[in-house]
Order: sequence, then structure tokens, then C-alpha cells
Amino acid sequence: MRRHPSLVLALSLVGLIAGCEEGPEQIYKPLPDNFDPRRYNGIAVDEHVASGKQPFAWETSGVQEDTSKICEADELAKRWAKMVKEPMKPTRGAGGLDLRGTPEWAGLTVDDAQQTLCQAYVYDDGMVYWGDNAELIAFYDTKNRLINRLVTLTGYEGTISAGGFVVANNQAITKDGKPLINATSDANLKAMNTAFLKVFRPEVKNPEQRDCVALNTCYVMDWYTLKRFVFNDLMLDFALTPEDRIDHIGLNLYRDFDYEKNPLKFESSPMPGAGLPPVPRVDAGACQPTLGVKWSHITQNCLGIDPEAKALVRPVWSNEALLADMGGLSLYLSRPSLKSDAVLDDTINKAEADDLVVGMFVSTTYAGDIMFPRETLYSSYLARVAADVLAQLPTVDLTTAFANLKPKGDGTRLLLGAQKIEDCNTTPCVDATLTRQVRKLVEDAIKVAGLTVPDKIKQDPNYFVEPLLRELVKLFNENQEPTAAEVYLALGDESAQVLYITLLRQFGGERYAVKTAYDNKADQLYYLFFKKGAMRTEHVLFKDAEALQYDKTMGDGVFRLWNLANSPRLGLAKSLLPNKLFPAIEKALVKVNVMPQAEALVGYHKQDTLSGFSIPVEGKRDLFVSTAYFGFSGNVVGASVYANDKGPILAVSSGSFYDKLEFCGIKVGLYDEVAPLIPTLPATCDHILSYSENGKFLTALSTYVQQTPLKIGLRLWITAGRVDSAYYWAEQ
Repeated sequence: MRRHPSLVLALSLVGLIAGCEEGPEQIYKPLPDNFDPRRYNGIAVDEHVASGKQPFAWETSGVQEDTSKICEADELAKRWAKMVKEPMKPTRGAGGLDLRGTPEWAGLTVDDAQQTLCQAYVYDDGMVYWGDNAELIAFYDTKNRLINRLVTLTGYEGTISAGGFVVANNQAITKDGKPLINATSDANLKAMNTAFLKVFRPEVKNPEQRDCVALNTCYVMDWYTLKRFVFNDLMLDFALTPEDRIDHIGLNLYRDFDYEKNPLKFESSPMPGAGLPPVPRVDAGACQPTLGVKWSHITQNCLGIDPEAKALVRPVWSNEALLADMGGLSLYLSRPSLKSDAVLDDTINKAEADDLVVGMFVSTTYAGDIMFPRETLYSSYLARVAADVLAQLPTVDLTTAFANLKPKGDGTRLLLGAQKIEDCNTTPCVDATLTRQVRKLVEDAIKVAGLTVPDKIKQDPNYFVEPLLRELVKLFNENQEPTAAEVYLALGDESAQVLYITLLRQFGGERYAVKTAYDNKADQLYYLFFKKGAMRTEHVLFKDAEALQYDKTMGDGVFRLWNLANSPRLGLAKSLLPNKLFPAIEKALVKVNVMPQAEALVGYHKQDTLSGFSIPVEGKRDLFVSTAYFGFSGNVVGASVYANDKGPILAVSSGSFYDKLEFCGIKVGLYDEVAPLIPTLPATCDHILSYSENGKFLTALSTYVQQTPLKIGLRLWITAGRVDSAYYWAEQ
């Protein structure tokens, strides 16, 4: 069986597409390389900022290609024949595997699973399969080896059966033995969710009263040729082909700390008593997890509510913190007792009582209420869109177009996932999603005015997304417009399908960050991430890149790439050598002068033919420079440092800087459009334009910014016509 990279990525999400090229009834449907596991996987991510372009790659795997033989051929065939007939159990597992591992929720490792199903075969990094045609695929954490997701494909005969509904691979969804008509309707979604809850989550009281459609915990989205069904109450997803057959089924282990009793509330104003800016907290009873509380508080007041609410804990953030995944709500924990010259062991799977919550991640799998002024958000968003459109076309009537738009459902709740609205400009009202409907209304209003829709509005897929994200982070900035030095936007890839935004601010002497991402095609808000403080790698970068006055603890709060390139420690031509290497995890300890003397664990790759950066020559030609690589990855800021094997730094790169860079006298920053910049470059500006292999797309813009005493070049990397990262390089 041959692997398909796009298939690997899609299945690792809450699967979007599946199939094997050799399958007799399957057609391989390639997808673009624009999938981000952070959007769909139902497990909180190791939230990191890309440190910049990395012109090299390496592979690691927790399961080796030569996995030892556990079963002989006859026994293997016997177990696999039994495996494919096992029923699928949402919230628990499939193939006879129980992802809880034990009643105490020790978790199921990939090694334990192999004792049940015989030796697995490597599909990809952190991904193995059983069955001649990969009928069962498991996704596991390569650090603690715990399985967190299973996917079944065609050939797996077991079903999900509940309340007369049957969901099976390569079959139509049936109800009482007959194909389900109009499976995507709200009524059928609610009926399936209720039936599944009764069988697979019997602890939920009155499941028939839970309107998963209104709560946005069950929904169907179009994804290319497939209809993707998501049931967050059960951590279940499956995709329907145009022929109304199930393409694949994904099951994740469900964790819950009784969200119905403990809704999240997002504070829209600072909490002076807690010393916090606007952040989320649970607004009921004793369980109020928020930034700064201890893990002992969580275990005593939150996890104890539900005897099965066990959090999966694992090291993250370069082994400086722990992630406690509680099903849709995940907490990041720092360990005060951790010495500054130490990191957490990869095998840790439990938190300590004094560990502090320093990050909160809320994903679309969160099944509880999120109290939030969504009506206010939508109103300010429409006003922002109208202001921008009217600045270009002042005669367009948007007052009438926007008059009868309102949030679908409760306007005091935030929806993660599809942003639903009602458009009552007609009778009956039209149910729609926010940015898609606003785009339609604006374009229609422009045409009614007898005008032509400007290319900026018509062609930019994020024209109606950017103002929504800016208004959202504004609410977490005490309703103040963030400055350019406090917020940046970034695209996920060339498709420009996903737009990310990050707010970094200071409050009470501490750093706070808010991050989120929006998919313009699915019209979905994917997650919200809140953070207090900084990682060690970020401490290093902040100290070096905020200001050149190093007697300041926090500088001016702005991460400046130019300052980093000229800093006395990580600047160009300075020396950087690893203090200790960890080849097995491809990381290195670097001694740094912060806190006051500490060691930071950074990504590392030795100097060889795979590691290095490129200097532009002309057009499609680059000169590759082999160097060692140091990845100072963070959650809010990050940078890549390239040094030769004797230490001198030759290049510094970042995709998360907040300052404006000077390119031939013109200021340019992240997410800035490049096309309007090029005609304004002065005639004296010696620059190089780099293009894609087919010559159609501009990929980089480069120039020299300094000739003496060190010759320094600047290269702007371009994604979908916008700056997405930059680096300075030195030539001696």
C-alpha cells in the first residue's frame, strides 16, 4: 500500500478524505497541501509559532519500520479478521481497542495496542495501521506513545449502531434499515446526536433536550467533494461521498469535566482581583480554571465533578510545560519547581499540585456554553466592513443590506466552528454563515448601485475575514484598537484559506497573548488560545529583539527582527554553539543569559547538505549556504538562527515579528501586500524578484540593506501575494 501525503494529513484531522489507491471501489482524490492539524484534530495542539522558513526537513518516528514481529501470519490473519468486525464505539475506540487503556484512564499506548492486534505497520510519523488495506489507522503521541485517534476505512465491517441509526464504511447512513433521506438536515443531525448520546454517553441526562445544532456541537460542512459530519459531543466525525456512502470514520477519546454545569465565560473587561486582562474562565461553582490557578485547584474542583474526566497530560513547548487535554478545553501548565537549566522528561504523564495554568486552548470540540457578546462582535464587524467598503464606494447602500442580519441562536454565546447568522431581508429568513453572506450582500449592493465590484473585494478571499478577526481581538484588548506593534496576521499557505491573528500585549507587568484562526472557505472560527508569560526561548528573543537597551527587563514590548539581527548575542556574525545535543529528539540546549542564567531547549539540525538558508541570485536561482540550524520556536514569537559549525551566525529569520522592516526606504511588515509595494520602489533600489518554478507566482523579494561594516541582505518571503516571513543574512 502506498502512502499519499495529502491523505496522511487529512486523516490526522477530524478526517476529511480517505482511501487507498488500490481499493477496488475507491478513487484517490488529492487535496491541496493546506491542512493544519490544529484545526480539526480534537486534541489541543502544541501551540507554536513558526520560526521562519526552514529549507530542510527531517523525519522522526516513535514506531520503527522494523517493528518486531509479535504474531505469525496465521495468528495475524485471525486477529485482523476479528478486528474489522468489531463495533465502533464513539468516545472509546474501535477494532477491539479501548483508548482509555484501563478503567483508571491510564491511556492506551501503541505498544499495548500491538499486543492486541499484532504488529502495526508505519503509515507516517506518529501514525500506524493494521489490516491488509489499512482498515484501522491509529494516531499516537510520539513522546508518550498514547493513541489519541482511530480512523476506519473501507474494508472495516464493524458499525456504529444506536437508536436505529447505522453508520458503516462504504455504506449509506441508514435508519431502521433504510437509507437516511436528507442526512444533512438539522432534524437528522439532532436525532443522530441524541441516539448516539443515549448509547455511548449514558451519563448525559435528557439527551433529547440537547439541541446540538443550536449549540453548534454538531454540524455538516462542505469540504471539496465530501460532506463532513462532526459530532463534538462524542468526538466523532465521518465523511459522506457524493454517492452518499461513508468515506471513512474517525473516533477520538472523549474527555469531559461536565461542561453543562460549568460554562466558560469570556471576561470582556479586566479582572482586577485576579490581576488579569480579559481572559476566559469557567463561570459556575468552584471550578473556575483560568490563567494563574494551580493544578490542585483543577483536580479538586473540576476533574472531580465527573469520575471519568481524566486529563491526558504530556510535555509540550520544548519540554518547558505540560498540556492537560480535557476535551475541547486544554490547559497548559508551567512547573515552578523546574530548574532553569532543566527540561521536563518526555515520559511525564501527570501534573503536580503546584503546576500553574499559563495557557488555555478552546477548540471546536468544546461541548459547553461559551458566554461571550457575539451580537456585539457581529455588529462591530458589520460596521467595520461598511466603513471600508464606503471608503472605496461611498454611494453603495449597506445600511439596508445589513439591516436585518442577526446572530443565529443566542447572541450572548460565542460559536466555535461555523459563524451562523440569520438574514431576514427576505421572508422567510435565510440561514447562512457570516462572512459568506456578508460578501454576497456587499457584492449585490455594489451591483444595485450600478458599480463594478473592485478587485480587492472580489479577489481577496480574506477581505471579509480580516475585519472579523480584528474586531475579535479588539474585545480582548478592552475594546481598544491594537497598535501595529501589538497584533499581526499570517496566512496558512498559498491557498490563503486560513488566516491567523495574534495579539500580544502587556498587562500589570506581564505579557498576555490571544491567538485564533479562521477558515474563509468553511466560514469557521477554529480555536481560541490564551497565554500568560513567555517560554524560555521567547525570553531570549524578547530580551534581544525588543530594544537595543539591554538594561530593560521587557523593553518596549515589541519583537523587532532588525534588533534581533543586530543584537550582541543572536545577531549576525555573533557566535552561537550548542551547549548540549539531543540527537534522538533533534533538539539542543543553548545557554542563555536570562532568568538570570538558564538553558533553553531549541530545535537543532547540524550543518550538512540539508540544513541552511539560501541567498537570492536572480529569478528562480538561489545560492544555498550550508549551516547549522537553531529553532527558537515559541507560542507568540519565534525565530530561526543559522550559524556555521564554528559558531558565527549567518542568517536570522522570523515569521512572527511585530515591527516594520525597511526595504529600500519603504516600511513593510507581515501580511502586507507586495504588489502595491513594487511600483513604489525607487529607481536606485537594487532588488531581486524570485518566482515559483512555473514562473507565475512571486515567492520572494530581496535587497541589501547595509554594505559596511557587514554586508546585510533582507529577503521577504511571500505567500499568496503577502509577506509571511523575512530573514536577514550576512556576507563577510
